[in-house]
Amino acid sequence: MQLTDEEVLQIKQPIVDRKKIQYQKQLEEQKRKQEEYKEKLQRYKQEFLKAVQSSYPLDRYVRNGLKTLQQSLGLRDEDVERIENPIVEQKEAEAKKRKEEERRRQQQEAERERQQREEAERLQRQATDRLEQQEAERLGQQQSTIITPSIPITRKQFLKWASLGGAGLVTAVVVAREFNKEQPPASEEQPPLPAPANITLEPFDFEVKTVNAEGTVIEQKKSQAQFFKEDLDNGVPLEMVSIPGGKFLMGTEDEEIERLVQKFNWDGFRREKPQHEVTVQPFFMGKYPITQAQWRAIASLPKVNRDLEPSPSNFKGDERPIEQVSWDDAVEFCQRLSKARGKKYRLPTEAEWEYACRAGTTTPFHFGETITSELANYNGNNTYASEPKGGYQRQTTPVGNFPFPPNAFGLYDMHGNVWEWCEDDWHDNYQSVPKDGSSLPSGVSSKQIIRGAIRGGSWKNTPSNCRSACRHNFKRGDRNNNIGFRVVCVFTRTT
Repeated sequence: MQLTDEEVLQIKQPIVDRKKIQYQKQLEEQKRKQEEYKEKLQRYKQEFLKAVQSSYPLDRYVRNGLKTLQQSLGLRDEDVERIENPIVEQKEAEAKKRKEEERRRQQQEAERERQQREEAERLQRQATDRLEQQEAERLGQQQSTIITPSIPITRKQFLKWASLGGAGLVTAVVVAREFNKEQPPASEEQPPLPAPANITLEPFDFEVKTVNAEGTVIEQKKSQAQFFKEDLDNGVPLEMVSIPGGKFLMGTEDEEIERLVQKFNWDGFRREKPQHEVTVQPFFMGKYPITQAQWRAIASLPKVNRDLEPSPSNFKGDERPIEQVSWDDAVEFCQRLSKARGKKYRLPTEAEWEYACRAGTTTPFHFGETITSELANYNGNNTYASEPKGGYQRQTTPVGNFPFPPNAFGLYDMHGNVWEWCEDDWHDNYQSVPKDGSSLPSGVSSKQIIRGAIRGGSWKNTPSNCRSACRHNFKRGDRNNNIGFRVVCVFTRTT
């Protein structure tokens, strides 16, 4: 049977029309997927820019969060590299420029110090020469023309005293006259404590956020701090941030305490009195609470005083903070770390912890007048000021969890996530506390100490418990799934 052309066309045309429709749909679907993929790439770019602006260079915790985001969006590695490389290159160029500017500044400062030192030495030599000449004349004439000390004084002693002036004969005469009064010389102020020669400090950039009582961000500013890094085991780092020394007001003023007592119906706020000034020396503090990976690395080291369980935490995850550890466990961790690395690691004192948390602020939180669940991990079903209620994660989160920002010192998770053990014995208030930032002993045997201080609040606590000044206590031998710790490192002077 032979079909006519018209009959063939009648058979083919519906098939061709269907194919055209299918092809058009495929093109439209392909275009839709391309647009979706572009939107996902744009979202990743925005998140990557936020991460870089918040903290640079990116640490492993932020990197892992970005990798998880990439996988959830289904982005190819080569596309992610095309997004990241130009941004990283720009940041590297900026960091290189800042480093070069800092190098030049240090060179200029060193040159100024050298010139000042040489000028001071020149003036001191001139003063010494004049004094020796005057002394020679006095001895030749057998009379005292400058001083008649009421106590025996040798020429060597006199010249030593006189040379302290370093600015000429007049200063020397004043020193000599003061000597007659038998007053001891004023003590010299010690210079700032530098990091040991075997410590390499690296800079890192981050962004600090400040909110008002409504929880609205009213200020964002870039900042920079320095840190050194310990490699604990198999690439597990411990980053220690340099905390400058200074003075601050510790605790809460009486009027504010009474306001809090009335508002939240809790007398525990009175533990934060009396407010007092404390002077804190420079030290290094963990950038994050100790993680489970860090705990496992140190728990595998030889015992100092007690055994450590390698994986005690309730909420598992290498980058989550360690919890379910007692105060004694935390001290053992510090002792093993100190022995292995040849540095002095310990728990922070309450004063060091609050000073580091505040980072120069005087507000209830280092974020400002309140906190929100976009800034920290706590029970967001409760509020502190006029901010709206937020989320409640009911568990710990990885340390430095993006987008939770750090404070002005570059420390993460100071509010919420886990309570942090402090070195101090527990005291119900600040009566008779040291003013130098050291811990206050209880005055009893260590075996009789029952409770230790904890700071910072946790994932399950209300915001009022997460304030910079908030103090709580816990039995030192007990463990809880919302208590962990971070460490400090201190260096003693050699002169």
